[in-house]
Amino acid sequence: MEAAYFEGRYFYGRGEYTRAEPYLWYVYDQWRESIDKDHAKLEVEGSSNVPELYKELAAPAAHFLGNIARHEHVILDWELAETLLKDSIQLNRDLGLKRHEDEVRHTLGLLYWEWGRLEEAREEFRVADLLARYTKSSIRDRKQRPLKQPSDGAQLVQDMLSARIVGQYPTEPLSIGDEYRLQVRLQNALVERVRAFDITIRVSNARLASWHQTVELSPGQCARSDRFSFRPIAVGPLQIELDLYYERRWLQKLRLGLEAAHCDDG
Repeated sequence: MEAAYFEGRYFYGRGEYTRAEPYLWYVYDQWRESIDKDHAKLEVEGSSNVPELYKELAAPAAHFLGNIARHEHVILDWELAETLLKDSIQLNRDLGLKRHEDEVRHTLGLLYWEWGRLEEAREEFRVADLLARYTKSSIRDRKQRPLKQPSDGAQLVQDMLSARIVGQYPTEPLSIGDEYRLQVRLQNALVERVRAFDITIRVSNARLASWHQTVELSPGQCARSDRFSFRPIAVGPLQIELDLYYERRWLQKLRLGLEAAHCDDG
């Protein structure tokens, strides 16, 4: 179980959610199974004992899975994400981990915010802030805080933008002269109608085909585009910088650090 958790956490940290999910679900399912066995033991023997390790691993695993359910599906699985995050909150509370509980409550608040359940979102943010003060963690350093509501009524959150090189394994260097496509993805916007976002790109050590594109985002969905393409021109570090704008208002910067090499280098 520990090996599965660390494998899942490793892939989750790299943004490889498809590879992370089987490991994290294994950890979560082992905890759920231990609860079922524990209930049966309680009925027969009058005592119960869910291993503490199962709780300690299932708490972050459920948080990671809840985030994946929030982010990774075009038709968002709201109910699944809510269940997972609530399980993680309860586990962290049982373990006395207020610092981790406040992080999960913040994520649950974001889920409710995106879902349109604004009163519940505000309550989760309020409790998360209280827990953060209690544990002296710095809540101001968090990402994905809701932005102030624009005058036209749209409600946006930060960290909407993500990106990956299409068909490229993350640890492999890019080959000089080859053309690569960058897929950008928009998510986590609560909008009542289709809205257009502008994305600009800068790439060091490469020739860039286009520096700007506009991506439309529909309510309750994610948007993807792979119209950015580039060719590395020299050996060495290659950095991609993306900036996201809405109605000329800057929202987010995203940096990807890569490496370029000759085809026969690896």
